[in-house]
Amino acid sequence: MPFSSATKSRAALTAGLCVCVVLALSGCASIQQTAKKIWPWDKEEDQTSLEVASDETRLGEELVVPELEPLPVLPETSEMLVYWETIRGGFSGPDSRAMSVADMITGGDYIELINPIAISVREQYLYIVDEGLGLVLRYDKTTARMDRIVELHGVTAGEPADIYVAKDFSFYVADTFGSRVLHFSPKGRLLRTFQNKLNLARPVAIAQDSATGNILVADAHFDHVLVFTEPGELIGAVGGRGQEPGQFLNITTMAVGPDGFYVGARVGQHVQVLSGNGDYLYSLDQMGVVFPFAMAVDENFHVFLGDYIDNSIKVYTRGKFLSSIGRTGVGPGQFKRITDLWVGGEFLYVADSLNGRIQVLRVVEPAPLLPVSAQQEQPTQ
Repeated sequence: MPFSSATKSRAALTAGLCVCVVLALSGCASIQQTAKKIWPWDKEEDQTSLEVASDETRLGEELVVPELEPLPVLPETSEMLVYWETIRGGFSGPDSRAMSVADMITGGDYIELINPIAISVREQYLYIVDEGLGLVLRYDKTTARMDRIVELHGVTAGEPADIYVAKDFSFYVADTFGSRVLHFSPKGRLLRTFQNKLNLARPVAIAQDSATGNILVADAHFDHVLVFTEPGELIGAVGGRGQEPGQFLNITTMAVGPDGFYVGARVGQHVQVLSGNGDYLYSLDQMGVVFPFAMAVDENFHVFLGDYIDNSIKVYTRGKFLSSIGRTGVGPGQFKRITDLWVGGEFLYVADSLNGRIQVLRVVEPAPLLPVSAQQEQPTQ
């Protein structure tokens, strides 16, 4: 039974009325929806709205209808991912958890996320690019403190696509529309700019090779991965546009993992894994993948892939699909436009952009299968 009908039935029972005729409603539910085309990097965003008009029932006189408590939204889980917590913002101060309620209401400087689109985690710090605020923010998990690090308005040419934080806490921002990568100091001072007019046109993802320290930049225009030294010298490129193994069509995301680096693309082989020297190794199982847009890889060879179309996160190991979590929604473990993923320790961080939050999921290692001998029935006593 629809919610509004259930409400009216309860109201009628409360008043002790028995009515057998159809009554005219003074207000009827109306649904208005507007939708805009959703594509990555377009300025139009998913602004779908849903408005339901309230409705009242009058039986000679206005009845007071008691409100029903909303049904709880249960967190969604998979075999490997369990909802942990949500980060919507934080107070700027020496120890946000120690602030009094009065400080929070009157004197505290609370920074609320609007449209977080990229995330990178280093130790207890989350570095967040919020396109709505036009800021790079740093969130301390231990104190819940949120600090403004860089004002992006006037610095980047448009919406950045990715952020990567190095071991020294300097960080790189992909200025997609500016055709460059910006390298900032830990305090947010611009150190250098990575540019190359002939080879870098649309950077969408950044990573670092832990073995060499080289900076890897995925370019969605030329469909290759550029290799820069830390000082910013271009020394190589991997891939290129095509449908052969090791080639890509419309790169959307990239991550570094134990097997090398993992490149996601909109068309053709959705995710390919290349060795450190750029040789093709294998591809992920494509079944169920429509639009890979965010990716993270942990040290146990697990690949977490965010699908732009169905708002799910799919989990793979060595190319084989394991499980999935999520769908479109606003509850725990539900998402609206996953734009970035980062895995650190036992947690997966999700930039749930249109919901204005970072969701944290706990990564649970599945129990190993018992050997055949251990599965045999024990002899009865």
